[in-house]
Amino acid sequence: MAAQTVFSLLQHLAQSASKNDEASDSITVPLDVPQDLLAQAAFNCQAHPRALMHLEVFLRNRSKEELQEHLPFLQRIYVALDEPDGIAGVAAARCGRPSLDDQIVEHQAIGRLQEAFACYEQAVRLEPEKVVHQAGLLRCLLALDQPATALTHASGLLAHRSEWKPHLEEFCVEAAWRLCSWDRLQEFVGPDVQEPTSSWGAATGKILLAARHMDGEGFSEALRAA
Repeated sequence: MAAQTVFSLLQHLAQSASKNDEASDSITVPLDVPQDLLAQAAFNCQAHPRALMHLEVFLRNRSKEELQEHLPFLQRIYVALDEPDGIAGVAAARCGRPSLDDQIVEHQAIGRLQEAFACYEQAVRLEPEKVVHQAGLLRCLLALDQPATALTHASGLLAHRSEWKPHLEEFCVEAAWRLCSWDRLQEFVGPDVQEPTSSWGAATGKILLAARHMDGEGFSEALRAA
């Protein structure tokens, strides 16, 4: 809220300065904040339309090299805004081959899940120690309606890398309840689990498990916690 207030104040001062030439000189100094810095700050505050506005101002009359340098950030903003046309525009403006991460973002944003999955497979081969790639691969499997494959893959990973549990168990939970595999679901979110995972999928699993067991109290508690 405080950050939003600062942005609104800066915008008000800028508008006042543009309307009043005499006051513009005195306002210039506090307004002399780099637009790319304002764009990043707005993005961090999840003020995505404002981030796009500041970045567009920053990129005006910039060199081709500077534009290319800021395309990944512009792409992230369009993804946050759910603007597939903007994402496609960034892809068209990019010179050279995009990075693997950029390809994944583009594929996911416009619904090319098979292509995104293939990129995650490549990322896993290149950087097998990065759990974020495994999480992305599992997310794609679930989006592609392959919960059985997701559950098998995630369970295999956790059998060898228990430290990845906080990052991957939510995919096991979602896959289990989508498969109606109640015994497996019990392993992850049952009442005897000391530290159950917390996510939308886990919350849904707890609700379904309580309903399955006709546990009214547990059902109400799971609903409140969701």
